[in-house]
Amino acid sequence: LTRKEDLSNACDLTEFKLEKGNHDGLNEDIVVSSPEQTVQIKIPAAKGVVDPAKVKPTFLVSQGASLMLGDTKLTSGESVIDLSAPQLVTVVAANGSTKSYELVLAMEQSITWSLESLSYTYGDNPVDAKLSVSPNHEPVVTSDRAEVASVVNGELRIGVPGTANLTATSPAYGAYGNAAEVVKTITVQKKTTDVRVANKSYNFGEPLTLALDYTSLVNPEDYRTLPDPFAKDCFTVKNSSNTVVNPSSVLPQGIYTVEAKANKGYETEFYKITPANGQFEIVQGSVWTVTVTVNDGSSSPIQDATVIVGDKATKTDASGTAKLYLSAGQKYTLTVRKEGYMDASKEVDLVSGEEKNETITLLLANLTLTYKVANPDEGEIVGETEQKLAPNTKGQPVWATPKPGFAFDKWDDNSTANPRTDENLTANKTVTASFTPLQFTLKYAAGTGGKIKSGNGNQTVGYNADGAEVEVEPEDGYYFIAWSDGVKTEKRQDKGVKANIDVTANFAAYQQLPCTNNFESGEFGEGWYTESVGKTYNPWFITNVGQASLSPLHGFFATCNSDKEGSGTRTTSFLYSPKFTLGSDWKGDILVSFVYALKTLFEADLALEMCLDGGAWTSLKAFEAKAEKPTVYNHEVKEADLSGKKTVQFRWKYDAGWSYAAEIDDISISKKVEKVKIHYKATPEGSGTFTLVNSDGSQVPGITEQEVEQGATPAVVIAEPAAGFQFASWDDGSKNAKLADNSPACVEATRTATFTDATKATITYRVLPAGTGKCQVNGTDATEQTVTKGADAAVTAVATPGYHFIQWAENSETNASFTLQNVQEDATLTATFAKDEAYSAHFLAMDEKGVPVGGVAITFEGENLTTSSNGEATTIQKYAPGSYTYKAEKSPYLTINGHASLSELQSTTVITMRMPLSIQFRVRNAAGNPLDGAKITTQYGEKTTSSSGDALVEAALGKLSYTVTKAGYADVKGSTVISTTSPAPVTVVLPALRKITLYVKDGATPLADAVVVVGDETKITGADGKAEFERVDGKTYSASVSHSGYVSQQGTIVLNGTDYTYDVVLIPVKHTVTFIVTDGFAALKDAALTIDGQTLQTNDEGKAAQDLKLGTYHYTVALSPYHNVEGDITVTANVTEKVTLTRDYSVTFQVVDVNGVALKEATLEVDGAPLTLDNDAKAQVTLAPGSHLYKATLEGHTTREASVNVSNKDIEEKVVLTEALYTVTFTVKDGEEPVKEATIEIEGQTPT
Repeated sequence: LTRKEDLSNACDLTEFKLEKGNHDGLNEDIVVSSPEQTVQIKIPAAKGVVDPAKVKPTFLVSQGASLMLGDTKLTSGESVIDLSAPQLVTVVAANGSTKSYELVLAMEQSITWSLESLSYTYGDNPVDAKLSVSPNHEPVVTSDRAEVASVVNGELRIGVPGTANLTATSPAYGAYGNAAEVVKTITVQKKTTDVRVANKSYNFGEPLTLALDYTSLVNPEDYRTLPDPFAKDCFTVKNSSNTVVNPSSVLPQGIYTVEAKANKGYETEFYKITPANGQFEIVQGSVWTVTVTVNDGSSSPIQDATVIVGDKATKTDASGTAKLYLSAGQKYTLTVRKEGYMDASKEVDLVSGEEKNETITLLLANLTLTYKVANPDEGEIVGETEQKLAPNTKGQPVWATPKPGFAFDKWDDNSTANPRTDENLTANKTVTASFTPLQFTLKYAAGTGGKIKSGNGNQTVGYNADGAEVEVEPEDGYYFIAWSDGVKTEKRQDKGVKANIDVTANFAAYQQLPCTNNFESGEFGEGWYTESVGKTYNPWFITNVGQASLSPLHGFFATCNSDKEGSGTRTTSFLYSPKFTLGSDWKGDILVSFVYALKTLFEADLALEMCLDGGAWTSLKAFEAKAEKPTVYNHEVKEADLSGKKTVQFRWKYDAGWSYAAEIDDISISKKVEKVKIHYKATPEGSGTFTLVNSDGSQVPGITEQEVEQGATPAVVIAEPAAGFQFASWDDGSKNAKLADNSPACVEATRTATFTDATKATITYRVLPAGTGKCQVNGTDATEQTVTKGADAAVTAVATPGYHFIQWAENSETNASFTLQNVQEDATLTATFAKDEAYSAHFLAMDEKGVPVGGVAITFEGENLTTSSNGEATTIQKYAPGSYTYKAEKSPYLTINGHASLSELQSTTVITMRMPLSIQFRVRNAAGNPLDGAKITTQYGEKTTSSSGDALVEAALGKLSYTVTKAGYADVKGSTVISTTSPAPVTVVLPALRKITLYVKDGATPLADAVVVVGDETKITGADGKAEFERVDGKTYSASVSHSGYVSQQGTIVLNGTDYTYDVVLIPVKHTVTFIVTDGFAALKDAALTIDGQTLQTNDEGKAAQDLKLGTYHYTVALSPYHNVEGDITVTANVTEKVTLTRDYSVTFQVVDVNGVALKEATLEVDGAPLTLDNDAKAQVTLAPGSHLYKATLEGHTTREASVNVSNKDIEEKVVLTEALYTVTFTVKDGEEPVKEATIEIEGQTPT
């Protein structure tokens, strides 16, 4: 005998080959000599192919050894192996030693690329790439210049001119190795095209822009980016007499030829362009020639006179002649001017359309008209102060304009005309304006509870002078609040006065604690007031309507609402309590209690503040959190903080931007005590009783008071009517007999319930806001009305003067006279009124220097007004608040079309009347060439430049703001100050715009939703990956491109005379995805992981890693004999995915007794399925890892139910059944009587 351990331990794989006789696709044997532990089975394409799933290897192993695939022994030349993925085989030596080998099949891939051409032209259609991989696999093609050429979906896509290297590869996969890459160099040539002037007709006299025809453009819109061949001097234009003409001049009617100059071809980024001959025609349109001849009255021509019509101007030549080209269909006014001569005008009628010849005479201006001021410190002359006039002609208007602190008085010839125009001079003339100082009145008064302590309450001061100091003081029992214009100090002195002042000092009476305020009067209440000091005037107000989506508090309450003010506003407003006296020796704490609601957005807060003895305000509590439901707040001011103080005052501060609102109600300010009593009273006496409802629902009838802790909420009390009475209301107007007072009880109080005759009903009438109207019954003022039930109640709402009725609040009835029919119960009717929001429109017309202008005709809402000598006019009718349009006219001023706003705060509109004049604009490009069709926009209107690049713009003295625009050029904004009636021309240079086009791609694929920033402008790419910008030429711009999941790019763009186009290829951001594959206990090597088209294998640690772009990927993990696992993984960063593979294991059950004897007659179930036991009482089953239940039974034995845990190996499970035991009871008698202590022996055992 030979022991196993004495056998050979040799376990090598000495030879491995694939014989062509065993594989149909092989041309010759594939031999791997001296195999290493990773056996690379390389099959060149020339030697054929094998079916990876059906590999039948021939091999040699060490003597006595076996080659195993898992638990299967392989037979050389017979066994079939699936090498679609690498397989692990084991050589087992005679003595059991092992050595593992990895079999890797690597057949060769080959790429065939048979492009017909490597040279193409910009604009060519895609062609079949004729690219394939053997065996059938999808090739991968990359391009070093995707904008030039790329391969997409099997097609060669032709792009812009240039050269691109395209590389075709096929990565290793499954049983195939990498294919050798193939490179093709693709050249794309520029497109050739001819350009000629289009054979079209153009109207005479209109700006001439010759259209161009290109014979072959890839994209029709490409013509916009091509240079102007005229700018490149490619053409000569000739008339019918073969004379060279300038196409930018006004060409007569006729046919013109355009000859291409030799050797003037040119290239762009995408095209080779050759000029070609063409022609065009000028025909009569709507423009006609107007010839103007200017002389001095003695038939002598005047050269260089400016002839103006509308926005066109030209100068006369040596013969005094100028030509204008005007459109038919209207009449024109020609104005001619020249320095040293009087302007002259003449009307030209072109309604019918024909050529015109006009003669205009300019008169020599040999008289001097001079305007002066008596004192330059008091005023100045606006307009031409020295005018040259011809005898018996009319001069230009001038204004005597006062300086601050003065008013115009008169001219030295006693004329008060202002503006002033002189005419019919026969000799030189000088006139002088004089002015008078301004005076202002200052009126100071003290309101109720105060008096003037010192100073004069009525003062007169000059402009910018200082008034005398005035001081007020309160009467006994009062304190100073503020002046009516917001000044907070009793003592004031107004300095630098520039207007009348009329103010009143406001005072309030000191009050004693306790103090309560529930605002049910609809007003703030005595001593309570509000102040708004923020950017936006927005004080607190009283309402019973919830604000800014907050629920309303009980009845009426105080609120401050910033939501209604809108964006960009800022509210800082205060709600003040009265000022309370504390006496000389105050003892105890003060409790401030109130109910509030607060809704915030962004920046907003509510605060409770306190002031002692008129000192600084200190914050007691800031309410920054939302409290959208009514919330009770109690604050205690400690006695120590009040010690030695004589007065205290509280305020609620609301400080917010555009937010929501704050609401405050049921304020109580009182001395702190332990408990307070609430008394209950019925009126009339004996008409009712009161029942208290405890928190547990139990009731206590017949109460007259309840005692509660200060600051707590009282228990519910029910008003019970006595016989013959009915409940009417509580003292706060509530109609609910159950008084559930949610307000904190802070001071002793009496609550009164009113009861009425049960056969009667009482209608209570209220007015809101208080004092704005009244209710009348049968013509008599009434606050309530009692009627027999079933009767009707009629009432009429009557507004106080200055107010108007809106509606009855309870039913929205808008008729002031209302009848409540078939009255069955008490009711309340509230008449609501509003201030008359109808205002007269008041206008004040002034010239540019602030001098009133009389005689201005104003049209406003159908009313025709005329300003008085002080420049004022007021409408007869009144109008609702809002914005209205008006028109103001007076010769020789510009007509004004404006807007007037009417509101409680504004009803006066200031109209500035301006004298018209013209100013010439000259619009040029960067090279100084004129730009026609440029639009000039000013506050007075719009004008468009002619072919000369010029336009006459209507303006007035003062600042003229303008914006000049033209397609293809950057807008230019500017301003000029016009100080004379003959202003110098304004030259505006428009920088040319160039188009920047960026194509954002992922390789050759357009990338949508990329963020492209050029300079300060941001755009998002569409599906074509394109972002377009227009930017000023000749500058450098920063640029950046970013996209989620890609590496951002930055750079600069330099514009230098041409448009800019560029492909931006973004590199995807990749993250490492690491898979760890285990069987739940140990790492699994050589598991095949397929993800994103790639197949990876796990290493010794069970790991496999792949770099992937952002996204979600599906993966599959396979390893025989385990079950495949599929899943999805989302990649947003480096991530590790743990995968557990499971397999089935063999479990052998054997059923035995306690002595190990097999019980083959037993029955066995595993997971509910029966198993058959063999002669050894064994049964074998394959189970997945986990816990499995089994059950074994046998007659005469106890049933065994248990579970077996399967982990990562085959196991054996013995099931032991024990014999069933039964109880036998013996009774021993001696006949009739039991026998004690008898001995019984069974099977050698003696039971007790």
